Amino acid sequence: MAFSIVNRPVGDFAGWAATPDVQVVAGDFGGGVQTDIALVNRAPGWSSIPVAVSGSSGFTIQNRPAGDFAAWAATPGVELVTGDFNGDSRSDLALVNRLGGWTTIPEALGDEDGFIIENRPAGDFAAWAATPGVELVTGDFNGDFQTDLALVNRAGGWTTIPVALSRDDGFTIQNRPAGDFAAWAATPGVELLTGDFNGDFESDLALVNRLSGWTTIPLALSDDDEFIIKNYPVGDFAAWATTPGVELVTGDFDGNSRTSRTDIALVNHAPGWTSVPVAVAGFTEFTIENRPAADFAAWAASPNVAVVAEDFNDDGATDLALVNRAPGWTTIPVALGGEERFTVQNAPAGDFARWAATPGVQLVSGDFNDDSKIDLGLVSNAGGWTSIPVALSQEWLI
Repeated sequence: MAFSIVNRPVGDFAGWAATPDVQVVAGDFGGGVQTDIALVNRAPGWSSIPVAVSGSSGFTIQNRPAGDFAAWAATPGVELVTGDFNGDSRSDLALVNRLGGWTTIPEALGDEDGFIIENRPAGDFAAWAATPGVELVTGDFNGDFQTDLALVNRAGGWTTIPVALSRDDGFTIQNRPAGDFAAWAATPGVELLTGDFNGDFESDLALVNRLSGWTTIPLALSDDDEFIIKNYPVGDFAAWATTPGVELVTGDFDGNSRTSRTDIALVNHAPGWTSVPVAVAGFTEFTIENRPAADFAAWAASPNVAVVAEDFNDDGATDLALVNRAPGWTTIPVALGGEERFTVQNAPAGDFARWAATPGVQLVSGDFNDDSKIDLGLVSNAGGWTSIPVALSQEWLI
């Protein structure tokens, strides 16, 4: 069995998850290595952040006080992001106001059994974040293992990419020149991606044009305090990316353990493909592989299928899984990543596959049992459940 299905009781947590306007987020909020699930209410009324803390045999429910942070999270126009903003290996929450009026970025810093609330000054960055057409992204843009924030203007007019670098006690604001990249980002139909595309342990930015006309993928490569702009040729990949119904996903699909560079894959949700194209990142280029994946490609074209890119077998390569959000499946197809190929398995998932098709259910991923393999979980936002079903990754045949 590639997945072991368990249905973990969560009591009050399940009821809170069904509260209107609640946002479900996954992360390691207590520093126990396993993935936890938190609930943030985007409407007024809560003063806490409930957390389902993963353990070896189930979830422990904590209703963590969050005071002002819970109130700020209900502010109209606020975007919630997650990351490790203080470098303690625990997941944190941060709020960025996209409508203006703030000069700070509030944070709820994960701790062993609570949240530490800080309201960190962010000066110009907070104002720039309220610019119409700006996209907010997270990553480690200076390689210090703390999550930073960056702003890319998709409407045009900027020649820079502002970055808020996390420090132990606040943010350092940089307005990094980005020249052509900033202009290309404003091209209609362009999708912005983040990842470490050159394997230097700093997060980079990439642009893929979904409407046609490009034969390249522009990159803004982080280098300490600046971005280095590159424009890598990708040939057929750029054309395939414009196919209607195609989804872009990122991960290390070849499992290069020496560098863990981020690759880009295309999954077509419309019929007709028998492969999954991958742009494999190198130090100075992308290598294009059109990997055969016949059955997987066909299943991906089923209506209402969600793609999850994670490492389900702990071999260092990112895999792809398909979860059908409509009834009819009893399996979770998986394309296991590896050097120059995908190995396709159709993993039985019984009740989990059926529960995933329940209206109002949100799919989450993480390591829920501390075995270094990524698992899948289901949280109902619609009410009626008292549990969180989990599909635990087991041994996979390659």
